[in-house]
Amino acid sequence: MTNVLQQIATNLGVTGYDDTSLLIGIAEYYGVNPNHSKCLMFDILEAQGGDAANSKNYMEDLVIVLLGPANSLNVIETWENITD
Repeated sequence: MTNVLQQIATNLGVTGYDDTSLLIGIAEYYGVNPNHSKCLMFDILEAQGGDAANSKNYMEDLVIVLLGPANSLNVIETWENITD
């Protein structure tokens, strides 16, 4: 998953983060303040207009909000493709 997160970060122009903090940089890209976040994926989904409070899968719903397919077999790779 780290390689996919690295590619998502690269696609979004996120730099300056190591492998352990890539999601923080991606969250900041989407307008999330990681210092006030209890769950980065929840907050990323909310920042993009999704309904995280009723979500059963934050990443899948984020892909849908970003106009990806609703029935992707590999959600994180679909997120990567959307950012490319």
